[in-house]
Parts: sequence; C-alpha cells; structure tokens
Amino acid sequence: MFRMNIDTASSIPVYKQAIQAIKVEILAGRLKDGDSLPPIRELAKIIRLHPNTVAKVYAALQDEGFIAGKMGSGHWVTFKKKKLDSLKKALIEDEFRNFIDRVLAVGATKTEIKELMEKHLDGDHHD
Repeated sequence: MFRMNIDTASSIPVYKQAIQAIKVEILAGRLKDGDSLPPIRELAKIIRLHPNTVAKVYAALQDEGFIAGKMGSGHWVTFKKKKLDSLKKALIEDEFRNFIDRVLAVGATKTEIKELMEKHLDGDHHD
C-alpha cells in the first residue's frame, strides 16, 4: 500500500492533499504504470475520508490522465513519461508556491526570501 498522510487541520483541502499524495507516489515510482488502486470505499476507510471525497480524487486524477478507471473494474495507474516530467515540474511549483505563501504569512520579506534561497542554493546551510 502506498503512503498517504492526510492532515485534516491543514488549510489545504483533504481531496487536494490526496491527489497530491497519489501523484507523489507515482513520481517516486512506488505506484507504477498499470498498478491498480484500492477501491474507493477501501481507500476511504484507510485514509478516513468520505467515499465521495475519494471518488472526487479519482475523478480528478482520471481527468488529468494519471489514472484510468471503469465502473466495476476499478482504477489503475496510467501515464506517459512526458506526463511525469510535467507532473514533477507542477509539484515543485506547488511546493514552492506553498513555501512562499507560508513564509510571507509569518512576515518574511521578499528580500529575506531571496537571500535565504541564494544561501541554500549555494550550499551554505550554516548561519
């Protein structure tokens, strides 16, 4: 079974967290092309979400082309290499945007953020 941590206290909606978690599992190679996903009700019990929420997650992933499904046959992972490359870029951008939003919310300035980024990108992780 793949990893999926849902934080109900987060400001990020739980269905978006679940979508992101499945995409991360695909990128990490823990979910491979052709792997079957748990039935909606089973996954809902495992991650303690309403089955309708899991159905919404699967529908969104299917619309984006990361999974396929048929009524009565279940859902399975399906993707193209090109799709993985765009997924990786999108996930990095989402994480970066979330980081920027959080540090701005606690009062960091754009200058402080730029300095911190340069410091860490240059490999100087010490104060």
